[in-house]
Amino acid sequence: MENSCGLLMNRPVQFLLVFKKHSLFKFKSFSEKIKEVSFSDKISRGDVIGLLLDIKVPGSKKRQIGNEQLFKLSETAVLRKIFPVKGISRGYHISCLSSNQLCVSDNNSLVFINFKCEILHQLSDIESGRQAHAATKIGDLIYIDKFYNIKKVYSTDNTVSTLLKTSEPWRPWCLHSSLLTEDLLLLMRKRNEDVCDYTKAKVTRMTSTGDHIQTIQYQSKGKKLYSRPVCITENSNGDIVVSDYDYGVVVTDKGGQYRFSYTGPPSGSRLLPQGICTDSLSNILVSDRHTFQIHLIDKDGNYCFLLQTSKQGVETP
Repeated sequence: MENSCGLLMNRPVQFLLVFKKHSLFKFKSFSEKIKEVSFSDKISRGDVIGLLLDIKVPGSKKRQIGNEQLFKLSETAVLRKIFPVKGISRGYHISCLSSNQLCVSDNNSLVFINFKCEILHQLSDIESGRQAHAATKIGDLIYIDKFYNIKKVYSTDNTVSTLLKTSEPWRPWCLHSSLLTEDLLLLMRKRNEDVCDYTKAKVTRMTSTGDHIQTIQYQSKGKKLYSRPVCITENSNGDIVVSDYDYGVVVTDKGGQYRFSYTGPPSGSRLLPQGICTDSLSNILVSDRHTFQIHLIDKDGNYCFLLQTSKQGVETP
C-alpha cells in the first residue's frame, strides 16, 4: 500500500480509490467520507487534502494540521493569464463552466468563450449589469433574461429552456447555483408598485428544476436581513453569503439563521460591496466599489486583509 500511495501522489482519483479498496485503512470517519466521494475527473488536489485533514487518529495527542498551515494566503493577487473577450464592451460578471470554457456578460450580451478566447456561443437576452448568470455543477448555465425569467443553457447542445417565469412584483436580481446541493439560490427584490424602487428583498432556494424549497428574509423578531442586496454566493460550509449596499456582507447558515454581517475592516472605512465569492479555505472575498479593492474575510466574518489587484492592471475589480 505504501508503494502504491507513493506512485499515485499526483493522481488524486486513483489515490483515493486505493484507500477505498484497502481493508487495512480502518479510520471510520475517513472511510465514510471516501464512500461519499463521486469519483470523476473534476476531483482536485484540494479535495484530497480536505479529506486527509479530516482523519482523526484515536488516542493521538498531536495537534491536527489545519488548512491554514498547508496554504499561505497572499495579500497580492498573482496574474495567471489575460483573456481578451470579444463581443462585449466590459465585463460585469463571469462564470466558469468547465476547465476550458467561460461565460462573460455585459449590459447586452452573454458570450461563451474557451481559453483560446474563441467565441463558442452568444446570447443577447440576458438581464443587464449584474450577477445574472451562474454555472451548475455539471457545466450548464443558469441565467436571468430581460423579462426576469430564469433560463438554463444546456452544455450538450446549447439549447435553452425556461425554468421559472417571473411572478410580479418579486423579481430575481441575481443568482447562484449551489455546488453542494445543486439547488438554485435566487436573490429576489420586490418592486414598489409601478415605481422602480425596490423596497424589500429575500433569498429563495429552489430545486434545479424550479420548485420552491425555502425563503430567507428576516432575522429573529422580524428584522429584515437585506435592504439593497447586490450579489449572492454560497460557502463550502453551506452558509449563504450576500453583498448588500446598506448592510455590507450578510451571512446566514443553510437553514436561514442569521450568523453575522461584515461592514468593513477595523479602521471603519465605508464598505460598498458588489461582486462576492468564496475560496477553497472558506474565506469570503468581496469587491468594494468605494475603494475598488477586494476585502478578504474568514468564514466567521473576521477581517484578514485587502487583496491588491491594481499592480496587475485590475483597477476596478
